Amino acid sequence: MAWIGETSYDIGKPGERCAATGELLKPGQEYVAVLLWPPAGTETGRDADAAADGDEEKLQRLDFSRAAWEAGRGPSAESIFAFWRGVVPEPGRKKQSLIDDDSLLAIFEQLEGAEEPRRVAFRFVLALSLIRKRLLKLVGSRDGAMIVRMKGAPDDAPPMEVIDPGLSAEMIRDVTEQISALIVGDG
Repeated sequence: MAWIGETSYDIGKPGERCAATGELLKPGQEYVAVLLWPPAGTETGRDADAAADGDEEKLQRLDFSRAAWEAGRGPSAESIFAFWRGVVPEPGRKKQSLIDDDSLLAIFEQLEGAEEPRRVAFRFVLALSLIRKRLLKLVGSRDGAMIVRMKGAPDDAPPMEVIDPGLSAEMIRDVTEQISALIVGDG
């Protein structure tokens, strides 16, 4: 299994076509982007030979039209790492983040209760990035976890616990850079 700092989180840009129907995704059209781990033994997945060679696992991004997604034509729920909704940008429009703040928060919430080490680690580093962006507020800590609350949530709203997976400072820095690239895009 790859540690979070050894795994690439390059999510790419929105695809031009719906993964389910093959139809062109047009500017202004709503889509659902899905990140999943490819099955072992596939071209982009990790198999025994790749593990021995130290090759990285890669998240696979698929984009679906809203209609295809709502019709249940996406991947099985257990294969999904995270997903978010977006709108295909107009051509020539000023570059924006690949993922907006609401989508980042949605991914953070989706990963609540995750037990798989790479999901726990990703959620932890994403929380650090969201605190830095002031979308989450650090309200406390307890052994092995930090306690956060969503920006604008009332003081009596239940806080969320974010497990600290014990990443090294170098791993946190590397993944934070990857998440920053995800947030900002390629320029």
